[in-house]
Amino acid sequence: MKEKAMQDFDQEIKKALAGSRKMRIKFKREAVDDVMYLCGMERGGIVRIDDTTALVLSAVMASRSWSLDENRIVNLTLGENFDPKWFRGRMKDALEEIEAVEA
Repeated sequence: MKEKAMQDFDQEIKKALAGSRKMRIKFKREAVDDVMYLCGMERGGIVRIDDTTALVLSAVMASRSWSLDENRIVNLTLGENFDPKWFRGRMKDALEEIEAVEA
């Protein structure tokens, strides 16, 4: 991500942490392999993902394909173990978009 994009990335995380703790992220088309990291974050309490989304992400990992473009969009809640710097370091190259979601 470019510097401006990284500033936006950080701003959206700050907004989510200060508000609803909910975010919407969109994976890059080529970032199918990074889905496993997000699922690992869910297991570690870093983020929370609803059951339906978790099933879709499991199918994406198994098929190694997004299948539908909307499968690249994930709504999540920042968990109690969420660390903004760690998340940024792990996901910055995998994401096309990130935004805080109001409750």
